Amino acid sequence: MFRVTLAPLLALLMFTPATARAEILSRHLTQALSIDPVFRTLAAQREAAAARGVTVASPIAGSPVIEGSIRSNTRGPGVSREFEVGGSVPIWLPGQREALGGVVTSSLAEIDQRLRLRRLEVAGAVREAWWQAVRTERDWRLARDRLATARDIQRDQAARITAGTSAPADDLLARGEVAAAEQALREADAAAKASRTAYSVLTAGGIPTGVLERAVPRRNSDDHPATDAARASVARASAQMRLVKATPIENPEIGLFGRTEAGAGGSAETTGIRVRIPLATEARNAPRRAEARAGLTEAEANLAAERRRIDAGIAAAVAARDSARQIAGLARTRLSLANEQLAIARTAFRSGALSALDLFRIQQLQLEAARASAEAATSLGLAESRLNQALGFVPLSHQPGDRVGASPSRT
Repeated sequence: MFRVTLAPLLALLMFTPATARAEILSRHLTQALSIDPVFRTLAAQREAAAARGVTVASPIAGSPVIEGSIRSNTRGPGVSREFEVGGSVPIWLPGQREALGGVVTSSLAEIDQRLRLRRLEVAGAVREAWWQAVRTERDWRLARDRLATARDIQRDQAARITAGTSAPADDLLARGEVAAAEQALREADAAAKASRTAYSVLTAGGIPTGVLERAVPRRNSDDHPATDAARASVARASAQMRLVKATPIENPEIGLFGRTEAGAGGSAETTGIRVRIPLATEARNAPRRAEARAGLTEAEANLAAERRRIDAGIAAAVAARDSARQIAGLARTRLSLANEQLAIARTAFRSGALSALDLFRIQQLQLEAARASAEAATSLGLAESRLNQALGFVPLSHQPGDRVGASPSRT
């Protein structure tokens, strides 16, 4: 039975200190990131961007070139030959090296912020899967309690039939409710196992334990991984603009050469310096400037859009959390009243003052109230998690770069 497999998990939740349970979601997020293809791709892209730093550290602007040639001439009284060997290196333009360094630095910063943003996105998926597992587990508990209550009522009904205070036909109601409760328990068992499996696949073996998040202190759109990533994109686009301005031409080249001429009349050697300076043209520079300006405009527009989206998301999440709190309070009150009503009805049923049909009607009201209360409690926890998500909170306390640590748990 699923009830047996849940026991160690419920014991873990009951006896694990709150400070230790607060790290569970962080650990599961770390596990999820370890198998997330987008996160791993971004990490590889960061290594590629960091490799460009080797170019910035080089004293030359590219790879050196070695060249040579051999020529012969058979005209005249004899054969003459010419041998030439030379080499050249590209040199930095004024300000080009610093501008390229700025592009490398800003690219690394942008990828770092995109990694933080991806952590937040994966955290959102983990939170949703977490609360789906909690919801199905609570449904299983309700189904288990329903079956236990149905069996108790069936025993009371059997006692009344034996005592002659109830008609045998009423036993059909009790037996039917037990059968329905058993079916509901099996369905809840399957749903709970499926959601737990889905969570385990997402988090590389994580097991949800029902820990509830506490909403972190409110922040605004300027303190959010999505805004930081958009701001880093603006910085990288600005650095690219500076690099375009610093490179109006291709890199000049300077080199040395040596030439030897040999023939019937003797030999001669020549050495010298060779310089190659490309010329600036609008055909080359105009498209590069336009592309850089377009990239900067797009990055600035994305930053403004992210701020609007985040502020709207935070406002919606706060409203949803406040509404969920009110609904949860009302649901608890309704359940308390339904529990009292069911207790009174069962006492009256045992004494013969209430029919089985009326008792099952009251029990149905109590089951509906219990389901509503459990759903409201789950919805409140999910609303708080979604508020943390909208605020940009990543529950990864040991991850560098996060502004806040793991959120504390509450039971």
